[in-house]
Amino acid sequence: MSKSIDLMLYRIAASKVESISDWPEYFMGYKLVIYKPSLFNLRKYDSEMVVNLLWYIITLGKVYILYLFDKETIVHSCYFTSKTYRFGYMSGNDINIGQATTNPDYRGRGILTNVLKLIPTYHVNKCEYLWVYCNIINLASQKALERAGFEFVSYAKMNTRTKIVEPFDRI
Repeated sequence: MSKSIDLMLYRIAASKVESISDWPEYFMGYKLVIYKPSLFNLRKYDSEMVVNLLWYIITLGKVYILYLFDKETIVHSCYFTSKTYRFGYMSGNDINIGQATTNPDYRGRGILTNVLKLIPTYHVNKCEYLWVYCNIINLASQKALERAGFEFVSYAKMNTRTKIVEPFDRI
């Protein structure tokens, strides 16, 4: 029997954020890089090749990873992708923001909150909603999501075997 992880599901309407036409070169004083894995560069920026390959296959090549660099140090990373089988609650053109990691030496500076504000501004004309989920016990992520303007939608469970995220209530 598969186990599950308890999650909180949030979203923000693209119409609620201001649009930018292109990613800035620097953000919060850090170099911003948008990396699009392909079959020929799955391990760029020390990212995990197997994870990138799986996301590449699952999303049919529609996965991106945002990196913030302080010189050679990765300060923050997170991926964003279009709808996949894992996110049945999303519409076809919605975006999912996932797996954000901030280097422990850079935590407490509002980086996650500001990245969560930045990503929707680039996607305003590309989707209706941007979605994100976090572990129910991750209070820091919940606070960052709320400060960034994301609204709590539902509790959800993620199957640890299939990684499918299912809200408790249909949205």
